[in-house]
Amino acid sequence: MTETTDYRPADFKDFAKGDGIRFLTRDTGRTGAGLFWRTGTVTQVTDKTVTVTCDGNQLGATARIRRADWVGRAPERAVKAPATTKRYRRTENGTTTYLTQAEGEAEIEQLREAYKRGEIRELFSGSAGTTHTTLTGLRIHMDLEDAPEPTDPAPALDRIAPPVALRFLADYVTDTSGEEPVQRITVTMEGDPVPVLDKELPYGPGRNAARTLEALGWTITGMETYGGPSMFRAWVTPSPLPRLMPDQARGIVNGTFPEAQDFQPAYTEAGEFLGYTWQSTPQSTARFGWITPSGTFARGLEAYRSGAEALLPMAVMDDERQARRRALAQESEGSRLARRATEAVARTAEYRARMDDRTAEEARRYGAPVPPLVAARIAAREAAPLALPAAGEAPAQQLPAPRVLEGVVVQHDGATDGCFPKHVQHPDVLAARGALDGMAFARLTDRHDISAPTEEEQQTRGYVVKPRGDGRVTVYWLERGKAIRRDTPLDGAALDCLEYRMKTRGWETERMGRSAHCLFAHVPQDQRQG
Repeated sequence: MTETTDYRPADFKDFAKGDGIRFLTRDTGRTGAGLFWRTGTVTQVTDKTVTVTCDGNQLGATARIRRADWVGRAPERAVKAPATTKRYRRTENGTTTYLTQAEGEAEIEQLREAYKRGEIRELFSGSAGTTHTTLTGLRIHMDLEDAPEPTDPAPALDRIAPPVALRFLADYVTDTSGEEPVQRITVTMEGDPVPVLDKELPYGPGRNAARTLEALGWTITGMETYGGPSMFRAWVTPSPLPRLMPDQARGIVNGTFPEAQDFQPAYTEAGEFLGYTWQSTPQSTARFGWITPSGTFARGLEAYRSGAEALLPMAVMDDERQARRRALAQESEGSRLARRATEAVARTAEYRARMDDRTAEEARRYGAPVPPLVAARIAAREAAPLALPAAGEAPAQQLPAPRVLEGVVVQHDGATDGCFPKHVQHPDVLAARGALDGMAFARLTDRHDISAPTEEEQQTRGYVVKPRGDGRVTVYWLERGKAIRRDTPLDGAALDCLEYRMKTRGWETERMGRSAHCLFAHVPQDQRQG
């Protein structure tokens, strides 16, 4: 039994100061060793880089790995491996069982004898293990591995382990034996020779293998063997979604910029793929452009690559907005109406519940009785939660008719909507509230001071109407219970919205100054109610 330091592929976020690390480095000197592994200890981690103090001093005492170069450097985190012993892992139909080394070697010997007698269809044996196929087509794989020494060996029937996580190997090979050289990418599951991906691409000496694999939906997590940039074997894991390949991006851009080249990927701070930046011509005076994963590319070019890269996030957001608009445009008219009606019913039910709770709370605060209708709705809601239609389902009830204010004597329990309780029956106020129907209103009591609200009153927001006599009213907008000025940043625009609504409903308004606190409006003759 031995205790060793093992290295496992890890993401950028998995490293911390003091961790052991192993990563790939290329020595390109005249007598350089090419690509080789370096080990060391992490001394600093930032949002974009990991700094390493290296073992030995072959290429310097320290190294810095950027998040953008993470895949090419294939960093692995050091893990202290416990004391181990050898055992055989036997995989059959996704179920894994473990055998001692002696049991595994005995079974392999029996398989060889059975193969000689013709009782097994195929038998492969090598450094990756032994795989045999029965006459019925069942494939069974056995390989020797290091395993923790069991402290309490279990009986043979209890050695069945849960299915292990699938691991995949990618072979990247350049084949120049044919009339036209090609580059072939093959991905297989560990222990299964049948490929899950077999892709043949035209020969491209400048092609980046790691980016090509990512475009096909696979991310390199570590190297198994390396014979150069055009011939290697690597451990890979499936990516969430295949993305635009560099060759595809070049084909799209070359229709407008025939000499476009040097397509380099761009990422967000979180490592998400944004697209590519590219160079318009081989000359030193070339300008730079970008292309998004959906194929949208720049028509106007930038003087520097960094400028093109800075525009990519906005271009990706534009693509996402366009995709949402297309999805809405393809939605049928019937489903669109049903969806809007469903949303309206949900909003109405939510608003009614909120207003009922507020009315009951204010009635208790001022010692007034809760209106019977409000009390009945609250009791029914608490007894059985309101069931709203599911998304996309047509509502089973009709939308409530708009509230008619004209000629109605409004009863209140100490608070009213859009005006003070003492003005609730004023005809000019009723007409103004009718013109502003549908807009957010403030719920007020007669004690509310809109110039200096109390802490409780600071929860109020919306419009307030006051009568001024002779068909003239003032309209305020409250934020946090206080009337705001027209020049208040952001919130001040609410007074302009009130003015626009009144004008569209036929009201005449007086010009507001920049520091105005309210809007003066005159009731049209045809809307007078008294």
